[in-house]
Amino acid sequence: MTDSTAHDTCYAIRVKGQLDAEWQSWFDDLSITADADGNSTLRGAIVDQAALFGILKRINKLGLHLISINPQPEE
Repeated sequence: MTDSTAHDTCYAIRVKGQLDAEWQSWFDDLSITADADGNSTLRGAIVDQAALFGILKRINKLGLHLISINPQPEE
Protein backbone atom coordinates (compact mmCIF):
# COMPACT_ATOMS: atom_id res chain seq x y z
CA MET A 1 0.00 0.00 0.00
CA THR A 2 1.35 3.42 -0.95
CA ASP A 3 0.54 6.54 1.02
CA SER A 4 0.63 9.70 -1.09
CA THR A 5 1.57 11.68 2.02
CA ALA A 6 4.52 9.40 2.81
CA HIS A 7 7.92 10.96 3.50
CA ASP A 8 11.36 9.88 4.54
CA THR A 9 11.73 8.51 8.06
CA CYS A 10 14.80 9.39 10.10
CA TYR A 11 16.58 6.50 11.80
CA ALA A 12 19.44 5.96 14.22
CA ILE A 13 21.14 2.64 13.46
CA ARG A 14 23.77 1.53 15.99
CA VAL A 15 26.52 -0.92 15.08
CA LYS A 16 29.33 -2.41 17.15
CA GLY A 17 32.74 -0.89 16.55
CA GLN A 18 34.04 2.38 15.17
CA LEU A 19 33.31 3.41 11.59
CA ASP A 20 34.92 6.52 10.20
CA ALA A 21 33.32 9.04 7.83
CA GLU A 22 34.92 7.31 4.81
CA TRP A 23 32.13 4.71 5.04
CA GLN A 24 29.41 7.34 4.58
CA SER A 25 29.00 6.72 0.84
CA TRP A 26 28.43 3.00 1.54
CA PHE A 27 25.45 3.89 3.69
CA ASP A 28 23.53 6.27 1.41
CA ASP A 29 25.28 9.27 2.97
CA LEU A 30 23.86 8.70 6.45
CA SER A 31 25.93 10.58 8.99
CA ILE A 32 28.28 8.42 11.03
CA THR A 33 28.98 9.28 14.65
CA ALA A 34 31.57 7.59 16.86
CA ASP A 35 29.89 6.94 20.20
CA ALA A 36 31.65 7.22 23.55
CA ASP A 37 31.09 3.49 24.19
CA GLY A 38 33.25 2.50 21.18
CA ASN A 39 30.35 1.88 18.81
CA SER A 40 28.97 3.89 15.90
CA THR A 41 25.62 5.39 15.01
CA LEU A 42 24.38 5.91 11.46
CA ARG A 43 21.75 8.67 11.30
CA GLY A 44 19.61 10.17 8.62
CA ALA A 45 16.51 10.00 6.48
CA ILE A 46 15.72 6.74 4.73
CA VAL A 47 13.23 6.96 1.90
CA ASP A 48 11.39 3.67 2.40
CA GLN A 49 11.55 0.17 3.82
CA ALA A 50 13.40 -1.17 0.77
CA ALA A 51 16.17 1.39 1.31
CA LEU A 52 16.33 0.45 5.01
CA PHE A 53 16.70 -3.24 4.11
CA GLY A 54 19.45 -2.29 1.63
CA ILE A 55 21.41 -0.58 4.40
CA LEU A 56 20.90 -3.54 6.72
CA LYS A 57 22.12 -5.86 3.96
CA ARG A 58 25.32 -3.79 3.63
CA ILE A 59 25.84 -3.93 7.39
CA ASN A 60 25.52 -7.71 7.20
CA LYS A 61 27.88 -8.05 4.21
CA LEU A 62 30.51 -6.02 6.06
CA GLY A 63 30.23 -8.38 9.03
CA LEU A 64 29.16 -5.60 11.38
CA HIS A 65 27.18 -6.44 14.50
CA LEU A 66 23.82 -4.62 14.53
CA ILE A 67 22.95 -3.23 17.96
CA SER A 68 19.71 -1.35 17.29
CA ILE A 69 17.49 0.41 14.76
CA ASN A 70 15.36 3.23 16.08
CA PRO A 71 13.09 5.62 14.19
CA GLN A 72 13.73 9.19 15.27
CA PRO A 73 11.09 11.86 15.94
CA GLU A 74 10.53 14.38 13.18
CA GLU A 75 12.45 17.59 13.61
